[in-house]
Amino acid sequence: MCFSAGASFGASAILLGAGASTLSQTRSRSEWAFGSIPLFFAVQQFSEGLLWLALTNPLHTGWEGVSTHVFIFFAQIFWPAWIPFSVWLMEKRALRKKVLQIFFTAGVLLAGFMVFSITRFGVEAAVESCHIRYRPQYPFGIVRTVLYAFIVLGPFFVSSYKKMTVFGIGAFVTLVISILFYKTVMVSVWCFFAAIISLLIWWILYQNREKT
Repeated sequence: MCFSAGASFGASAILLGAGASTLSQTRSRSEWAFGSIPLFFAVQQFSEGLLWLALTNPLHTGWEGVSTHVFIFFAQIFWPAWIPFSVWLMEKRALRKKVLQIFFTAGVLLAGFMVFSITRFGVEAAVESCHIRYRPQYPFGIVRTVLYAFIVLGPFFVSSYKKMTVFGIGAFVTLVISILFYKTVMVSVWCFFAAIISLLIWWILYQNREKT
């Protein structure tokens, strides 16, 4: 699989349209955060499209710093907090909601740590074998990665909405694929896979509307 600016911009366009349609499925304020996920992925993929241009075309090098940090903001700061928050907001069962609140709190703490790490150590990006490799120098690499995966995937299995499990399984499978076959460029590849999987959110909200 070889990525490019065209792949990122194309995914962004699809997600933008799908995101608008997904938001139309929301019936209450409790669903808007979850329903907006494809739109945020659209922005993230668009930023990586700009980064592809900056890294491969001297005329666009001015976009490199901004697009790198926008992508990393979503990948490592925004999602650990937003995903648990959005699932928590939808949950109606008291016990599960308390568990999801723990995930959300952990996500906020991890996001805060990532803000510190990015500010303190910085991050760079480079093209490597038809992919973009992000090269941060953050501490606690393995522990942080495992914690990140637990925080962003766990809520889908805690939620009482059964269709959420489908999303969680898809995200977990693509994470494993990214680790096994795209280890050095995992951040970029898994985010792309997750962005495509977020199209399932339309189906989840639609099913929830039909059930009630």
